[in-house]
Amino acid sequence: MADFPFYSFDSALLQLALGKNSVLDLTTDTLAIYLSNTAPNRVTHQKKGDLPEIATGGGYAGAVNLTITSRAIESNYWVIKANNIDWTGSGSGFGPFRYPILYDITSNATDSERKLLGYWAFPSSQTVSAGSLFRFGVSSLNGMLRLSTII
Repeated sequence: MADFPFYSFDSALLQLALGKNSVLDLTTDTLAIYLSNTAPNRVTHQKKGDLPEIATGGGYAGAVNLTITSRAIESNYWVIKANNIDWTGSGSGFGPFRYPILYDITSNATDSERKLLGYWAFPSSQTVSAGSLFRFGVSSLNGMLRLSTII
């Protein structure tokens, strides 16, 4: 996958700024990705229920928890690295989708109330046909999420 910019949701930035008073803890929380074809609104979308997921089926079984490989400070950035995620189309395939959405599973027990962190945007909507692989690749160099530790 080509490198696409990561766009954070304003509510996630506010939660991270709260530090110990936040419902988010990127040092330990479980993170996941789901696919959406609805354009995110960085200001108004705050929780998973605000931004619809594409329908399951055709090889897409819903959100996937990330396998985090490291969480560390590297060159003044807090970097989270994770394994790639693969979805293989079956039957009639799945999509369209344009936005992989990153959210925090640990932030709430109710799925629709879990906090959105950010998203990536493909240039156009994608579909995955039967037998085709869609890989959401994570940069082994830059990780999937880099936050500046310099204020």
